[in-house]
Amino acid sequence: LHLSIRRQRQMCIRDSGNAGPHDVTFTVDMNAYASPFTTAYISGAFNGWSGTANPLTDIGSGFWSATIPFTENSHEFKFSADDWTDQENFTAGDAGTVTNGGFTNRFINVLETQSRSYVWNAGGSTVTPPAAPANDNVCNAETITVDAAPITGDNTLSTFEASEPNGSCYLDPNVGNSVWYAFVAPASGAVTVSTDFDTPNSDTQIALYTITNCLDLSTANELACNEDSESNVGDGYNSIMYATGLTPSNTYYIQVDGYDDVIGEFQIQVTALPPVPANDNVCDAEILTVDAAPTTGNNASSSFETSEPNGSCYLYTAVGNSVWYTIVAPASGSVTVSTDFDTPNNDTQIALYTITNCLDLSTANELACNED
Repeated sequence: LHLSIRRQRQMCIRDSGNAGPHDVTFTVDMNAYASPFTTAYISGAFNGWSGTANPLTDIGSGFWSATIPFTENSHEFKFSADDWTDQENFTAGDAGTVTNGGFTNRFINVLETQSRSYVWNAGGSTVTPPAAPANDNVCNAETITVDAAPITGDNTLSTFEASEPNGSCYLDPNVGNSVWYAFVAPASGAVTVSTDFDTPNSDTQIALYTITNCLDLSTANELACNEDSESNVGDGYNSIMYATGLTPSNTYYIQVDGYDDVIGEFQIQVTALPPVPANDNVCDAEILTVDAAPTTGNNASSSFETSEPNGSCYLYTAVGNSVWYTIVAPASGSVTVSTDFDTPNNDTQIALYTITNCLDLSTANELACNED
């Protein structure tokens, strides 16, 4: 229906000495289009007025864009929706249009590579499309103050840098909408990084890095990563990441990406954790005296050792915040081990082992276990 009524009028224009093709980037603001649609297209004589040959990409915030190579000439075109389900309509004399054979279309003179922005159905109007986030690249990472209130970010229109790393835990390994943050490690050398807030972007994946040279991301070294475990908000797909062993006063970088190209506003916060417990590792197990008063412990900032066992009764089998104690068995050969006290950590899981070599936890042999 539409192929017979949209024709191109060739115009004589200045010859620049390079007949092209030249890449022209078209961006159209579809916010004024009130009806539902799936895809915006650009059509013209350059593609036989096809309604599907040149789809535009949704770049967020209601803007759609495509880059198309053109020969040097004047080209008529217009934007449409869903294979000519709808199209722009202009009146002769509208700015930025040309009328040919009774039909009025947009036109562009192509002499060089360029970018043009438009508003749907507004002849000749140009707009400035939204820019990529200021912290799209590592070198422009936004600074986060440890223990400050959450800050709002947005990964809409963000891009992938050359050699940008993919977090080792990412279920969607194709980072494509990432933004970057930086913080200075606190005195404890341990932090929690969280995007677990009620925001439009409810499915993040985050990773923590040291980066030697922000212009060369092959120098990035991953320290921690979280896809969406431990999330407590919404559908449970936001991220909470723990990192220990950081060097106080050193700068570290956080990559925030949306799973499966999810974009939008999110919030992020970095909070300091206490220092790593002295009994984080088996070889540094704290001595408990049988029949003595209860001992206070803290597993905040603790970590998982290589080959560390998971208690056979543990309902949550991914041990990640364990600390260790040691006892000398009494003459009876029987003991009760209890964490059943009124404390902030009110959900423990414990196991008792013999360990032949504290440097090799494959030598651990479980004797008893209790979840709750």
